[in-house]
This record gives sequence, structure tokens and C-alpha cells, in this order.
Amino acid sequence: MVTPMFKRNYLKALRAQKNYTFDDLSFHSGISRNHCISIEHGRRGSRLTLEMAKKIADAFDLTLDKFYLYESKYLSENNLVRPSIYD
Repeated sequence: MVTPMFKRNYLKALRAQKNYTFDDLSFHSGISRNHCISIEHGRRGSRLTLEMAKKIADAFDLTLDKFYLYESKYLSENNLVRPSIYD
């Protein structure tokens, strides 16, 4: 099953707050420009790896906890959260 693409608009908003271009985000995160674009546009899968999340959080001077609040909201709003086996 192919997962539909949903843009991570929160990343665009965070970039705007910092006046970051994709080149700036790439520089500050250590993630390639094309990969940054793909992540924001939802073309890199529905979930970020912990490593990618940490790099992006650091680029925006956010704690990982704060960053995951944005990511969690994104996943919930787009119905990308699977039910927990513990519920």
C-alpha cells in the first residue's frame, strides 16, 4: 500500500520563523538540501527516524521533545498514527 504524501507545513513555518531557506536548513542540520525538501514535502515516508528528527530539531534550536510535538501533531492530523498494541 502506498502512503499518500502530506506536507509537513510545520517545517515550512519553522523555516519561516528562522528565515531559513532549504540551503540554510541543510547547512544547519547536515542533511542534504534535496532530502530536506523531500522531508518537508512528505516524500520521505510518513515517519522520521530519530537521527533525522534530532538533526532537524537541532537546526531549529528545539529540544527533541518539542520537535516531536510538531511531528506528533502532523502524524495525527494526517491519520498516519497506527493504533498502539497496548491500547
